Amino acid sequence: MKKIISAALLTLAVGGASAQAYVGGAIGVTNANIACAGTTKCDKTDTGFKLYGGYTVTEGFAVEAGYLDLGQNTASVGVVNLDFKTQAVFLAGAARGEFTPELGGTLRLGVAGVKTSGRAGAASIGTVVSDSDTKYKAYVGLALDYAFTKNVKGVVAADFTTAEVADEAMAVRMFSIGAQYSF
Repeated sequence: MKKIISAALLTLAVGGASAQAYVGGAIGVTNANIACAGTTKCDKTDTGFKLYGGYTVTEGFAVEAGYLDLGQNTASVGVVNLDFKTQAVFLAGAARGEFTPELGGTLRLGVAGVKTSGRAGAASIGTVVSDSDTKYKAYVGLALDYAFTKNVKGVVAADFTTAEVADEAMAVRMFSIGAQYSF
């Protein structure tokens, strides 16, 4: 029994030696795949940002949590204006590989609590209908990073999930550039 406990403690100690925490942030362009047919004005893109933190469990695998602001989108049908904002909180597993000592890539797979807040109204009478809902959706992220130093990386990334507006699902994505700092 002592040998099993010793082996378990040694495994945890070795695994803990490779563990490393990191934080990151990025800013970029967002796009929502909204149906614009029949609208007089339709804006599918905006600026968004991402904040995240992670913990490297083993070489090549980490657990991450973060926040995505996926921007605000608008559409007009006659005199009625529709606005909605999409935000998400995610939890993901991150598989990482290195192509060179400086260049690496990450694939994130997880779940996101996607909150979409929307309102509809006419300029002459103000907001008529307002609604907000959170749904849990699949989350996928892809990133390439370049290590400037041991602790600082530049990152380009793409994040994908799905949002719902009035029970209509739409793909939302963000293409961003940012930085990551490892402790």
